[in-house]
Amino acid sequence: MTETIKLADIKAVLFDFDDTLVQTTKTKYEAIKAIGSRYYNHQFTNEMIDEHWGIAFNKFYHNLFADLDTDMSRVMERRTIVTKEFPNQLFSDTNSTLSSLKKQCKLGIVSAASKETIHAEIHQTGLDISTLQFIQSADDTDFHKPDPRVFEPALARLEKEQIDKSEILYVGDSLKDFYAARDAGLHFVGIANVTTSDAVFTKERAAYVNSLNELLALV
Repeated sequence: MTETIKLADIKAVLFDFDDTLVQTTKTKYEAIKAIGSRYYNHQFTNEMIDEHWGIAFNKFYHNLFADLDTDMSRVMERRTIVTKEFPNQLFSDTNSTLSSLKKQCKLGIVSAASKETIHAEIHQTGLDISTLQFIQSADDTDFHKPDPRVFEPALARLEKEQIDKSEILYVGDSLKDFYAARDAGLHFVGIANVTTSDAVFTKERAAYVNSLNELLALV
């Protein structure tokens, strides 16, 4: 790690949702490939999906399917049908880590996913929502990572509780997460080797751990 972070100095920890708290890439990529092959006779590759992964939910599906179907409501209906066959899952240490961190920090989510999607997957995966003070989704801002302005609603909320950005840690899985947090003046720790290797984080001088529960060692 290139930054020394102590949770004693941190008053709030914000998390990305996909591939940080839940195993989204593993499940959603397979669902997207199934939509493409089943309804459009189109074979999506990981590289095709990677090109758009991490942007706002609606824009993500538009970018992937606009050339295949001009009716995005139909695309979303098909997505709803198919994704039920590929349920998302928590990482094994998600709830235990959140429970431990809650004892000393305010916790929240800042994600590019829609509010509907996040809440549906929280219910489906069994994520302990009682550990979270708030959830910021793509519906709450016009800005998206790596734009640092994505944090403005969350920062405004935490400022009311007299928590400064220098006391906030953002945890994510990608360089977009890192750039947004860094440029917003937040601390950052990446979860390595889910979507972004430890070598990539190291090259960018971004702090990282190999699993969520390793965050507890920062105490």
